Amino acid sequence: MKKILIIIILAVLFAHSSFSQDLIVTAKGDSINCKINKERNDFIYFTFSKDQEIRETLLQRSQIKTYSKGYFSQSEIPSDYQSSGKDYEKIRISVNGGYSYRFAKISGSVPDEYRDYMKKLKSGHHFSADAAYFLSESIGLGLKFSQFNSKENFGTIFTDLDGDGITDTGKMNDNISISFIGPMIASQIPSANLKNALFSNLAIGVLSYKDNGNLIIPVELKGSTLGLVGEIGYQVGIAKNLSAAFTFSYTLGTLTKIESTTLGNTTTIELDGDDRENLGRIDFSIGFVFHK
Repeated sequence: MKKILIIIILAVLFAHSSFSQDLIVTAKGDSINCKINKERNDFIYFTFSKDQEIRETLLQRSQIKTYSKGYFSQSEIPSDYQSSGKDYEKIRISVNGGYSYRFAKISGSVPDEYRDYMKKLKSGHHFSADAAYFLSESIGLGLKFSQFNSKENFGTIFTDLDGDGITDTGKMNDNISISFIGPMIASQIPSANLKNALFSNLAIGVLSYKDNGNLIIPVELKGSTLGLVGEIGYQVGIAKNLSAAFTFSYTLGTLTKIESTTLGNTTTIELDGDDRENLGRIDFSIGFVFHK
């Protein structure tokens, strides 16, 4: 008799644990009948039923007021349902490119006839790539590279280049590249369907400037400084482990000295006040994100 009673009690307890359902109350006061699959520092993963469809999602802990396991005796989730066990993706690699605009003001010392040319040089295109390893759903560490390019050809100019009273004639053109490389802190907030994400990155590193051009004679300008890159974007899943990304970013940095090379001679020029070269720009990008 005792054995039968024990068997019955165990069967009841087993049935309760198999079919019991958990409760999540959101910060907005909504109650969700669900099955909690995983508990992380930042997120809680759970399965729930809506419109006769079984769905899996997650919520940030800041979005949850309270939760209770085994709150309901009966579950809306079929007993034979197997969770996908999907976890946050730890590796994120992105490549993108698009339009860029340097927001530095044109110096008042630039002659009027060259101001339109300088305005055109402020616009260009960029390419960037970064890779990050995520320590949690929200925070990752990685490395970022980006490069801006702008190229213009003014044509023939007539000017007294060396101040000797004689007018010199020649070509004026610029081929500017500004590159950045440095360590990065990455963050992301996955969407409820686990397919999309809002992300942001912040990187600090070396910002390098180079201009291979002509000012009647060939001139190469080079310099580097400390740079900062910040970006925010949204990625949309288009295939397994692949998303399309739309990003807005900014780059900050100012050159205080530059090397000028003409006819094999290199001179270091200190840049003071308004003569400093502002490398700041904004970027609008479209690209792809590989994540796993």
